[in-house]
Amino acid sequence: MGIGTLILDSKQPKTLPRSFGISVGRIFGVGKAASRDGVYQRAIVVYVDNGMRHAASTAVATLEGGRTRGSFTGRLFTGEEISGTFRCS
Repeated sequence: MGIGTLILDSKQPKTLPRSFGISVGRIFGVGKAASRDGVYQRAIVVYVDNGMRHAASTAVATLEGGRTRGSFTGRLFTGEEISGTFRCS
């Protein structure tokens, strides 16, 4: 799931726009897609806030409601703990 603008161009803007993304199950073409609700290890969470990129590659994600909502916990590469919830409508 992704929210916001993903910048893939090598010509980065001076200020990155805010964005959020979480990958559960099949990540970068590897693994099985998350086909049902449940707890998934090794989720990837990435976001941009205040122009800074942040990422956690060993998050745990819980999917619920037919994979329309969930929560995650993890640790950023900087060592800070993160957690949050999401809901798709």
